Amino acid sequence: MREISWRSRPRHRKLRIAVLLTAAWCSLLRGIAYLPSTDGNPIYLTYVDWWLPMHAWAVLWITGGIALAGATVCTRLAVPAMSVFVGMTTLWSVSYLMSWIFLDSPSSWLTGSTLAGMAVFAAILTALIERRVPSPEGIE
Repeated sequence: MREISWRSRPRHRKLRIAVLLTAAWCSLLRGIAYLPSTDGNPIYLTYVDWWLPMHAWAVLWITGGIALAGATVCTRLAVPAMSVFVGMTTLWSVSYLMSWIFLDSPSSWLTGSTLAGMAVFAAILTALIERRVPSPEGIE
């Protein structure tokens, strides 16, 4: 039985590219936002801010964004790049939610829940655009 992918149909290819470029854009913007400021005073908003310096997080987010953009051309990069995106987004979501609970940051629940929703959507879209669907027998 021959397998086909969503990647093989032009309409699905365009949707796949749109999903990857949207995730790339989100990742790049977050990375740029975490580049060091000119005053050099770090602002700690969540727990992940304490685990690594902000410029290290910026490099990770920007690298992920570049990998996601590259996945539009190199299809083998799509699942690993989206997995990293989902993982990083989930990590930041949990961090914001922990800050709301333990650091008395009253509005962090909103950012945390929004990032959690984005991570779930990205995971579902990755599963949908990368799954292989068996073709009906007899159709070439």
